[in-house]
Amino acid sequence: AATVAATTKYGDLSTNFDYVILCIPPGTTSSSGSWIAYAYVNGYLSVYNDNWCEYPSGLVHEIGHNLGLLHSNENGAYQDKSGLMGYSYSNDEGPLMCFNAAKNWQLGWYVDRAISIPNPFFERWSGTLVGLSDFTSEALEDEIVIVRLEFPAKFYYVSFNRKTGINSGTNEAGNQVLVHSAESESGESELLAKLSNLGVYTEEIEGKTLIVEVTNMDLISDPGTADVSIRVGCEIDDDCDDGVECNGVETCNSGSCERGEPSQSERLYSLALMTDSYGSETSWDIKDADGGPVASGGNYPDGASTLYEYSECLDAKCYTFTVRDSYGDGFCCGFGSGYYNLKWNSVLVASGGTFQSSESEEFGDCTNEPITESPTEAPVSKNPTGAPISTGPTGAPVSEAPTDAPVSTTPTEAPVSAGPTDAPASAGPTDAPVSAIPTEAPVSAGPTESPISDGPTNSPVSTGPTISPVSANPTGSPLSAAPTYGPISTSPTDSPVT
Repeated sequence: AATVAATTKYGDLSTNFDYVILCIPPGTTSSSGSWIAYAYVNGYLSVYNDNWCEYPSGLVHEIGHNLGLLHSNENGAYQDKSGLMGYSYSNDEGPLMCFNAAKNWQLGWYVDRAISIPNPFFERWSGTLVGLSDFTSEALEDEIVIVRLEFPAKFYYVSFNRKTGINSGTNEAGNQVLVHSAESESGESELLAKLSNLGVYTEEIEGKTLIVEVTNMDLISDPGTADVSIRVGCEIDDDCDDGVECNGVETCNSGSCERGEPSQSERLYSLALMTDSYGSETSWDIKDADGGPVASGGNYPDGASTLYEYSECLDAKCYTFTVRDSYGDGFCCGFGSGYYNLKWNSVLVASGGTFQSSESEEFGDCTNEPITESPTEAPVSKNPTGAPISTGPTGAPVSEAPTDAPVSTTPTEAPVSAGPTDAPASAGPTDAPVSAIPTEAPVSAGPTESPISDGPTNSPVSTGPTISPVSANPTGSPLSAAPTYGPISTSPTDSPVT
């Protein structure tokens, strides 16, 4: 009703405005006290319950979804409290904090103070990190805000969570070096490590040991700094051998792997592809300049998102990579966070997941500019055979996809828990997403205890909305969102996320 009234007064909302915020007065819905807010990923609309329209952290969190950001986690959804895509807080004036390094990289912020290491197995990095609030400091113009490591299956992000200025209210790991990971540039992030001075983080990746070490930290000077060393450790040459001949013979030198001299006639291509819930719709191929087939894949099983990895030595020529979705809605992010990362000689040359029927990228030893194929039109609706996988926790509504006004049921009981624990499955609606009220409606009032680990002084208020308004065909996938525990619902079938 709210979007209908707004459209009547202001015209088509998605055309006339970049972003639209709906503030729902108390008592408007039968469950007005049991939800916080939600938004549409890569869409224009975000919706807030009562006072949540006035709390900055909730607003930034939901508009973050409109910008394409997914949640920040730490051993559980929303648990990364170092940035604003985790918990939100019922505070009129704060907290003063920002997005984490993974989200900042996705947004393209601090780009002239960020570096990416395309093959961290054989490229070590040592340098000085500064906090994002010192980004414009002329005294630190050579220091780095974000270091990204491009491993085959994941990206890793290393940053200094300096607790000053615009980030002085960070609610976790202030003045520590953080290590985050994400399966794709647009995926959910996971906080892996919080390092103080001389702290070390290690992780086994493909049989090798990633080592992130803080060698010195200066919290007295202004601006403060953190000296960091990043490498993949080894003891003997065999620890470094990747089994691929065309990229040279790898050796262990002073505890770090070094890459050999690559072949002049061949190059290594590698592809990491994550399907969405409808893997059977996804296929890809690589063809040479004459259109001859080189490699291909597809006919993946439906169900949970699955990662597939491929690599092969190819002649040093020009090739075209094409990825397709037979339904025409890509594989991110309406029915799972699918993606692909294509590398040529360990350098990322193509990545994505948000397309429609297909997209192509020219890569390899080419003399002309890459050509990207124009995608075809998106389908009008999608009628899945199974329930798509969602990233939100349970206790949140299971959508029935009515085509008219929603029918609300009365919750049978309200748990004390601050938020549900499992993710609901929701079917794609045929028009606008409408949610039925769950039989267990979470209490919206904040818990009496702060969240674990450097929690905020204002406790996060949890849970996702129990009903959704009839929307005017948002362009993105509805992420019901609740900044603290709200469910992520599937994309409206009038315009699936592409």
